[in-house]
Amino acid sequence: MRILYDTAWKAPGQAVTDAGNSGWQRGLDWTVSPRGLYRAPALVPLSRDHHEALIQALWLKRRAGRPPAALGFLEFHRAELEGHMADEEDVVLPAAESVDPAGAARIRREHGEIRGLAGALEAALLAGEQIAATMEDLARLLHDHVRYEERVFFMGVQAALPGDALESMGAALEAHRAARGVAAFCRIPAR
Repeated sequence: MRILYDTAWKAPGQAVTDAGNSGWQRGLDWTVSPRGLYRAPALVPLSRDHHEALIQALWLKRRAGRPPAALGFLEFHRAELEGHMADEEDVVLPAAESVDPAGAARIRREHGEIRGLAGALEAALLAGEQIAATMEDLARLLHDHVRYEERVFFMGVQAALPGDALESMGAALEAHRAARGVAAFCRIPAR
């Protein structure tokens, strides 16, 4: 079963038409996105996390050089992003490696680069050094990384893996997230 993932909210009672009104009602109604990005239920929690990461990337870009923005990102990195990357590395990548080994390797490499830039940003902050270039590099990498995962890697994985493999990956992902204290926002529908 495939459902649509879209970040736009549908107002209560708003009709979804072919004219492009898209969105969803708090996990209840899934509709057709004008961008056509369908997401298997197993990957929806990660896609929702990606939305937050894109907001952080934009904030890093717009506020490059400003310590409060850097501190905000570092808190996000510790509180959210590290766990998200662990979810992908521990659950999704092992399941998807047989389908797209090059994509899985790229994601692991980029996770390492994100961690390295976050460490460099923290060190520069502590030393009172310039942080604008590091923030811009981090913004660019985070943006491009999320876009690759959403538009290429996840699309390929959900198309190539059989439904039962996706469901078991989704259950494993939900358990992994629960173990680190992240509540399931979107339950995987039962058949």
